[in-house]
Amino acid sequence: MRRNFKTIASLSLVALATFATAQQYTLTDLGTLSPGSYSEASGINTAGTVVGTAGLRILAARGLVPRVFAFSSGAMTLVQTKGKLRWQVRAMGINDLEQIVGTLYTLGDPIPLNRGFVYDHGTMTDLGTLGGSETQAFAINSSGQVTGNSGVAGGGVHAFLYANGTMSDLGTLGGSDSFAFAINGPGQVTGTSYLSGDSVYRAFLYSNGTMSDLGTGDSSEGLAINNAG
Repeated sequence: MRRNFKTIASLSLVALATFATAQQYTLTDLGTLSPGSYSEASGINTAGTVVGTAGLRILAARGLVPRVFAFSSGAMTLVQTKGKLRWQVRAMGINDLEQIVGTLYTLGDPIPLNRGFVYDHGTMTDLGTLGGSETQAFAINSSGQVTGNSGVAGGGVHAFLYANGTMSDLGTLGGSDSFAFAINGPGQVTGTSYLSGDSVYRAFLYSNGTMSDLGTGDSSEGLAINNAG
């Protein structure tokens, strides 16, 4: 089949014109905690407060330890989460109430554990588990609902929804494991789950108590969701 190169060229010019008038953005270096040398941003709320993880040298004889930061009004500040000096604390999200979620890594003290938390203006709450020993928290909405994944009794990892002090198991799409990465205002969750046989994983939408397979030719992951679902 002969291609119409004139038409293709015209479409290319339209695309370039559209790109040229697109919104321009400014990239701002958020800096680091002092003394430290690196930082990673992982969440932002509608007020523009950014949270993430930055390396902080707490003891002169040790390397940089990951700690939670908040960036607002042009300044990066250390969020004073609980834990021993050598424990790693990583932030993943923040909501419009300035509540922060993330994971505390205890690094073999005495047994290495990962525990998801909510940090709310000075109070750090362990989210608990679904019967296993470890959790990871990834996102929080403005109602304080948290999503992430947790070990379950007997092995395996399941996506969870945490609300009003209770962690609920979102189940799987038939496989052993599922992982949640994002939640919207109405409380819908997206992530990925293995299908039966654990050889293929699919993006899912969890809404109104049901986990739905979003479909793909092979494997997929749901990483973000807006308020329209």
